[in-house]
Amino acid sequence: MSVYTLHSPLNSLDGLSTPHIMVGVALVLVFGLVASIVVLSLQKSKLDWNKGFLSYIQFAYSCFIKPHERDSEGEAGQQHALESFYRAQASVYDATRKKLLCGREDMLALLAAQLKYRQSQHQVSKPVWVDIGGGTGYNIEAMKAFLPVDEFFSHVYLVDLSPSLLEVARQRFERLGWKNVSVICRDAREFRLPGANGAANGGADIVTMSYSLSMIPDYYSGVDSLNNLMKSDAILGVVDFYVQNIVDVSCRNYTGGVFNRHVNWLGRAFWRAWFDFDRVNLDAARRDYLEYKFGTIISA
Repeated sequence: MSVYTLHSPLNSLDGLSTPHIMVGVALVLVFGLVASIVVLSLQKSKLDWNKGFLSYIQFAYSCFIKPHERDSEGEAGQQHALESFYRAQASVYDATRKKLLCGREDMLALLAAQLKYRQSQHQVSKPVWVDIGGGTGYNIEAMKAFLPVDEFFSHVYLVDLSPSLLEVARQRFERLGWKNVSVICRDAREFRLPGANGAANGGADIVTMSYSLSMIPDYYSGVDSLNNLMKSDAILGVVDFYVQNIVDVSCRNYTGGVFNRHVNWLGRAFWRAWFDFDRVNLDAARRDYLEYKFGTIISA
């Protein structure tokens, strides 16, 4: 009989137990992390945190380390919570979300195709677009790959509750020179189209929500308020995170598209807990209520 014995490097260190070694390694790693942060802080004036790997360090700090702050009165309302989360990373938001926030370009391409068709059929001339929770204005600029935004749309309204992200949006549209885009800091549930584009004239032709529904605490009133913005035949485009099990979708009769998109129990528990730290809600009820309220043409 042959016996093969494997020796772990940890066991070869006489006088030290595995727990002691693990604690020592952890202390070294923590010391290295703290030292790196101190060095980077001392060189802050020389570093461009908005480019390359440093932008991801800032993103990781804002998402996983930096605590949510309370306002001067000790409250943590929705706007203050958003600012606490986004203020430190507003300048690197777009650079660090390209891989994370998937599906935005696909949504815009589908919406652009619908709008082009309706225009060809004389169902719409120059549409009005409302982007709910549009943040830095990435979606609106990205739409130029499919439509000439400054010429095709009568007006575009970007509505968000984070002043830091909206400042990035203002600078974006000043750079682009687009005069038909308005950047508005307001709760999406309270926003109403002004003047000639208001409900008296039918409302918006297209409304988009890109990774914003999952961050609206009172999503029932948020979804209900969309009726006050949209024409009866308007197009609603939504892309967002969610986790859902097979039981939730087994009795649906109000959605189309891909059916088998459920997540196992372990995945649901992990992702819900992980995203909950940043006030992002992945419960399936948000998508269910949205599709129940408006119906679905394409779902994936």
